[in-house]
Amino acid sequence: MGLVVVYVSTATGVEEVPSAATAVRVTGYAGNITVSNAEAGESISIFTTEGKLLVTSIAQGDASTIRVPKNEVYVVKVGRSTFKVGL
Repeated sequence: MGLVVVYVSTATGVEEVPSAATAVRVTGYAGNITVSNAEAGESISIFTTEGKLLVTSIAQGDASTIRVPKNEVYVVKVGRSTFKVGL
């Protein structure tokens, strides 16, 4: 009698994993938060760690830079993705 192995694929809810080249990137430096690779027209919202909405903006193509106070940590929402950025 042999061993029979059956592989059953189950859905994970993940539709597509973006490649590193096309994934939205959020970086912070010297009082600026830069959002790269967002689709033009996509919503950008920046919140304090207390949940206060600080800035809303619309992505303008390849990269959007938004000035914020230094020495803080921010939560940045770009479309349906959320990032944490420390300056």
